[in-house]
Amino acid sequence: MSFIIGAKPGDHKALFDFVRPILKKHEYKAKDGTLHEYKYANNIPINSDNSGVEVNFLEYTETTTKGKTTKFSWITDIHLSEKNVHTIMQGGRARWKSENEIFNTLKNQNYHFEHNFGHGKKNLSTIFAMLMLLAFTMDQVQEMSDSAFQKALEKQKRKKYLWERVRGLFIHYFVDSWADVWYALGIQIRGSKLPSANSG
Repeated sequence: MSFIIGAKPGDHKALFDFVRPILKKHEYKAKDGTLHEYKYANNIPINSDNSGVEVNFLEYTETTTKGKTTKFSWITDIHLSEKNVHTIMQGGRARWKSENEIFNTLKNQNYHFEHNFGHGKKNLSTIFAMLMLLAFTMDQVQEMSDSAFQKALEKQKRKKYLWERVRGLFIHYFVDSWADVWYALGIQIRGSKLPSANSG
């Protein structure tokens, strides 16, 4: 398996010091005026302590017409050239976006998945973690394909609020189906009886 891993100057000083003088440069300006600049090098020692371990380095700078500059850098085992630096950049940015949004959701949207989630003495915590990831996967499937779930989430604004309302429904009502739950939250229920999705 290949990798594209973010690398920051503060964390990899020796790498950045070594690579600066030898970077190749490729740039182009998009139709909207955004300047895309790529600097790259192959077969670079990852650090001074492990000079025999070599990686390929890519630095990407995006400058908008308003002068806003965004910079990213990565190491990878994929050989870099002018032909593939754009694709590698997209992969690096997509990975960061996926990881950041998924970890943020698992930690802050009431899945309670913490970075220090231990494994326990007999793997109970690992089972809890797997169940949590399974629930998250099912929620992702519903978010992509279930219009009732999508409407309920839209009404509640955030998943954190959606889960709180779901728990409230189970406390106050007898629930016949998940379809009834999403329907009720999607229409902002009022009254003491949970409406049926079939009645809508």
